[in-house]
Amino acid sequence: MKPPALLLFLEFEGVLVLGGSAKRDMMADTVSDIARGNSTWRDHQVLWTNLFEAEPLRQLKALHNQFQLQYCLTTDWTGFLDKAAMLNVLHLSGLGFVAGNLHVRWEVDQGHRAARTDQIKAWLHLNSDWYDRWLALDSDVRGPGVQDWPKELTDFAVLCCSDAGLTQFEADAIRARYLGRITSS
Repeated sequence: MKPPALLLFLEFEGVLVLGGSAKRDMMADTVSDIARGNSTWRDHQVLWTNLFEAEPLRQLKALHNQFQLQYCLTTDWTGFLDKAAMLNVLHLSGLGFVAGNLHVRWEVDQGHRAARTDQIKAWLHLNSDWYDRWLALDSDVRGPGVQDWPKELTDFAVLCCSDAGLTQFEADAIRARYLGRITSS
């Protein structure tokens, strides 16, 4: 019997995108340029090819293949990309499997400046069917709008070293936490 689907709250920076916000800013400028009609999506293939790091992308794809994940994005990129633009970015950048498996409520509420953990709690409150079938994949970076994970959520969070992103180590931690949860239920 196949285990129930796992919902992964997915951050980009420090997980799939390394090196700070330079790529995010370049991508935001590019999408804005496309929206103004100054270029097309296909004109920026080099950016899409290099947007997400190869090893973290490979690890995420392996997790997806193993667990048939669904996704909810916690990245602040949802603040300047609507769903259509986000789907284009994901497809063009090698994350078509994420685009094809976004939850109907595909993002945490970025409309308010709550800490990510509070955004996840609010999302789970509205989607209680995922109450114990989720994990958050985030980076260890702390800054404005990000707080330490509260004790009741730490069992559901896997944090990547922000200068390495998602590696085999974190992927194995996700497997262990998820498979441990399945066997205990």
